[in-house]
Amino acid sequence: MVLLLSLCITIISFAQKSPLDQRVTIESKRVTLYEALNLISDQIGYNFVYDSKDLDSDRKVKLEAKNDPILIVLSGLLNRPNLAIKVLDKYILIYRVALVSAIVPESLTVDSIHPFIVKGRVFDKETKELIPYATVGVVEQGIGTITNMDGFFVMKVPSKQLISTLTISHLGYKSQALPVELLSGQQVDIYLEPHSISIQEVIIRSVDPQALVEKAMAQISHNYGETPAFLTSFYREGVVKNSDFLSYSEAVFKVYKSPYTLSPEMDQVKLLKSRKIRSGDQRDTLIVKMKAGISASLSLDIVKSIPEFLDKEYMINYRYTRSDIVTLDSLTVYAISFEQQKGIIEPFFKGVLYITMDSLAILGADFEINPEFVEKSGSQLVVKKSSKIKVIPTKVAYSVRYKHWNGKYYLSHIRGDLYMKVKMSSRLFSSNYHVFLEMATIQIELDKVTRFSRNEIINSRAVFSELDFTYDDEFWREFNFIAPEASLLESMRRIAPIIENMEGTN
Repeated sequence: MVLLLSLCITIISFAQKSPLDQRVTIESKRVTLYEALNLISDQIGYNFVYDSKDLDSDRKVKLEAKNDPILIVLSGLLNRPNLAIKVLDKYILIYRVALVSAIVPESLTVDSIHPFIVKGRVFDKETKELIPYATVGVVEQGIGTITNMDGFFVMKVPSKQLISTLTISHLGYKSQALPVELLSGQQVDIYLEPHSISIQEVIIRSVDPQALVEKAMAQISHNYGETPAFLTSFYREGVVKNSDFLSYSEAVFKVYKSPYTLSPEMDQVKLLKSRKIRSGDQRDTLIVKMKAGISASLSLDIVKSIPEFLDKEYMINYRYTRSDIVTLDSLTVYAISFEQQKGIIEPFFKGVLYITMDSLAILGADFEINPEFVEKSGSQLVVKKSSKIKVIPTKVAYSVRYKHWNGKYYLSHIRGDLYMKVKMSSRLFSSNYHVFLEMATIQIELDKVTRFSRNEIINSRAVFSELDFTYDDEFWREFNFIAPEASLLESMRRIAPIIENMEGTN
């Protein structure tokens, strides 16, 4: 243990020579701690990993170094008690420890039974804004999750995968890869660097956007699974009135995903575990509902359940343009914009398709019902329970992503949001409703994949319930899940809940 400037720093280095022995020279300047660590990182070639709440990274500090060792410089900057430093590969982890355990053993204890818990928040490195829906996973094992709307994630990694790499990626950013061993048991902030592709980095050639989409569709049988797969998926859906949740459900289920050359009807769903909470005050029962649920999620698999904007027969109704070239999972991707042709006044989709430049694989899409005509889509999206109710959709948006694993692309993340105004004839003012659904693949399996028996599967349109409603890691056991947003938890605390129980098939 090294004691400097009353700062207790424990160093664990897995390298023969610690980078903390390196010397740096930096002219005196007043910057935030976040900026200071980035300046040091640029000089030494190591990335800092930490929880900004522990370090107060927005705090102004004086950065000055005249051929000083990194350890001396850090000691002067951090000025926080009980901080430890761990070095692994090209990363330096700064984290908080209790006074009684300030000395951390060189050999970390490995629990062979319980999974390692990795927590963190994902930020834009330039703007420091949180990044929702970033993909987090151990690619080589086909396991993962996504960040929630707050940019936060919780991931469980089997102890046997301690020596593996955690990859964080998002459209338009450079992927970040960190050792799982470094992050085990820690909550950290991870900063993704925006990636703008220079025009010189790609071969510029004339591309017909619609023809590109047609070629991508023709490559489906090559780019996506030709054999069945098990996709263990975390699913959640909720109904919000104004700012209060009326109901919230979540589940883990295993999807038998038939080859992409077969009909979507060949897919099956087996419930593993679920829970649901609804408001105890049923005087204001939800009077409209989205045509949603598990079936809606599966139908958003756009390379299997082909929407109109990918169907050659209906492409005449759309106008396609190439809007950008971006990156996703270190792949160079065409961004193809589409919207309905002028003169069509029915509600069609508009959005952006993402297609890889090399293999013409569809990596995903962000699309919505054309805002100009979304009010006309009410009959397509909602079910009324009374003729005295007027329902006006205000926004209907979807997001779909696929990830590359073992040579093929598999469904990774789906999100659907329906916003609407609901007016009852007996009331003066309308209410705002938000219905959402979300599904994330948390594990992919290709071995011993067989169809489920009839008594194992659930109707994909069925409503599932739950066992309990206390957010704890133990409820989901070894399953990965999408962390709840802070706003969701706060809303749940305000309602008098009615708990509904149902075990899934294990």
